Amino acid sequence: MPGERKRVLERYSLDGPAKLAAELGRSVDSISSFAGRYGQKSLRSRERQAASRSRGSPSLNTRFFDEPSRHGAFVLGVIWACGSIKTKHGKVLRLVVPADRRGVLLRVLELMDSKHQIQTYDERKVVEICNAYLVSTLLDRFGHPPSSSPEPELPWIGSEFVPMFASGHLQATGGRDDTHVRWSGQKDVIVWLADEIRRQTRAGPPEEDRFGGRLTIRWRAQSDLAGIGRWLDEAL
Repeated sequence: MPGERKRVLERYSLDGPAKLAAELGRSVDSISSFAGRYGQKSLRSRERQAASRSRGSPSLNTRFFDEPSRHGAFVLGVIWACGSIKTKHGKVLRLVVPADRRGVLLRVLELMDSKHQIQTYDERKVVEICNAYLVSTLLDRFGHPPSSSPEPELPWIGSEFVPMFASGHLQATGGRDDTHVRWSGQKDVIVWLADEIRRQTRAGPPEEDRFGGRLTIRWRAQSDLAGIGRWLDEAL
């Protein structure tokens, strides 16, 4: 059996017990027991342990995206506006805003009970949150933000959460004052958001500015500003 022993020790960590058991004509229990005697752990076992450690992180509410919520929708709006997911070396949620929008990152960290620090790169403020469980839950339950997918996805949220999503997106990349309110971002997301805003507030059609794959929408009419303003403020 030296050949089988060598095969198990070389491949157990990658292939796992089920695949090796089928190849070698052994039971899963016998393969697992043998590998365990030599301190071998399968990739899935290591992933489960990493996920367990991630769920217990003291620096973050790792269950923030477990269920849909108003605060979760706000953070999703920020992510869909200026966030990305990195998976090459661990699972990392990265948010980047201009320096004068540092406040929105502080709000995100507060809502997520996060102790992560805001970094400065040139004229940008950056937060990177590395937690496998949090990022996996975000992707599984709400989809991939535009900058992390070749085929941008709309956020998987109910219509009742759209005002909070819109508020987060607005604070990350938009603008609002007495003369206008505007959103800017990935074209498909902004088209969807414009339709939701019009449907929920009865606002008229917005002005549009397109640049490549990005779209900016803007309302200026006072009646539209009043209605959209109430819609946003009541969600907070």
